[in-house]
Amino acid sequence: MKKEFLIFSLVWTAAVFVVAGLLSCSSTNRFSRNPDSATRPQAATFSCFVDVNQERMMRAIQPLKNIPYKWGGMSMTGMDCSGFVKKVYWDAERIDLPHSSKEQAGYGKRVRPEDLRMGDLVFFKINGFSIDHVGLYIGDGKFAHASLTQGVTVTPFDDPYYSARFVLAKRLYFE
Repeated sequence: MKKEFLIFSLVWTAAVFVVAGLLSCSSTNRFSRNPDSATRPQAATFSCFVDVNQERMMRAIQPLKNIPYKWGGMSMTGMDCSGFVKKVYWDAERIDLPHSSKEQAGYGKRVRPEDLRMGDLVFFKINGFSIDHVGLYIGDGKFAHASLTQGVTVTPFDDPYYSARFVLAKRLYFE
């Protein structure tokens, strides 16, 4: 009887883990850093890209337009670029990103510019040798971001100033 109960318990536990793994693609707050990171486990894992809800994302961006730039800010009185991205992702998808463009660049999987889609993070080197600016690709060749000179705004992705400073794009994924 004990042996049968043990086998039943093991089978039941394995089934629970399989179902939990399959459900990991649902909308949760868990997402992963760069898949090439040295801290990534070597075993194969189940993952999927964050399925951004375009309507929610645009509803989160719209009221933020024209808010002035404020370094370290993330409120209606002022925000910086990473604060903008953090706020939009939290409001639209309940995903909590760090408040740093360099740290945000460590998350997700690299995407080619020609494959960008709504919600992809786009990174730039504006003032130096490392990533120091981030925005959100919103489709139609445009990205939303908090500009030092214009505050929260929408800019064409092929704008000469930004295209010359573009570094990489990332798409968040769950694991």
